Amino acid sequence: MTATANRHHYRQLATYYRRLPGEHGLRPWRVFASVGTWSAGAHPGEGTRSDSEAELLEHGQPPKVVEVSAEQVALDAGLQSGDLNIGPVTPELGTPWATLAGYDVTGGQSFRIRLVNAEQGLDYQCVVVGVKRDRALHTILTVRPARGSP
Repeated sequence: MTATANRHHYRQLATYYRRLPGEHGLRPWRVFASVGTWSAGAHPGEGTRSDSEAELLEHGQPPKVVEVSAEQVALDAGLQSGDLNIGPVTPELGTPWATLAGYDVTGGQSFRIRLVNAEQGLDYQCVVVGVKRDRALHTILTVRPARGSP
């Protein structure tokens, strides 16, 4: 098998196994990329905000959301207790990178990730603190709940 054929084969396997927890209700978090547009001025916070959201899905299923471990906090100076990892996701097959990382946001807009867990009544507004894209099939988005989120 060629390298391209191997890559395609393993992406298919990853896609199959990643969707199983979502299909069986084991992923209670819904993840949204939210862009806020402000009515007045060219800076966020001027006027009133209107939001547009796109749900982040991995082949129709929500991605995994887990709190970072104490070990990760100890080893990575940029992480804090309470930060959350979203993924792994495969942007080429699921949500496009432009939506996932907020590349289309202009100066008069704000970008955040919104996490909703209806079972527990939680709705977190989060900022992106890191994107780890170390392998083709293993991309992790790290977010931090903003102050005022439960």
